[in-house]
Amino acid sequence: MTVAAFLSSALFVGASAAWHLLRGNQSPAIRKMFSMALWMTLLVAPVQALIGDMHGLNTLKHQPAKIAAIEGHWENPPGEATPLLLFGWPDMAQERTRYGLEIPALAA
Repeated sequence: MTVAAFLSSALFVGASAAWHLLRGNQSPAIRKMFSMALWMTLLVAPVQALIGDMHGLNTLKHQPAKIAAIEGHWENPPGEATPLLLFGWPDMAQERTRYGLEIPALAA
């Protein structure tokens, strides 16, 4: 959560500095602000991606039903390759996902 806050702050500061630079304010303080925001984003974004991946793998290990629900799978037959469901329309009555776009054998 803290790393995500750092990343969000860096992106906000960078956007603010970019706006000032595009409006013609070329002061050294604004240029330094933009540079610091970009370096912070460059350092923190990969860390946030790693933390998110570790969290997802932990959830897959300890709560596989939650991952199946997140991915939109109603049931998971053993021994079958499960497709990655990119998007679709959930049908609660029939317990299936309609109009889904799937990539075969790519789900967690």
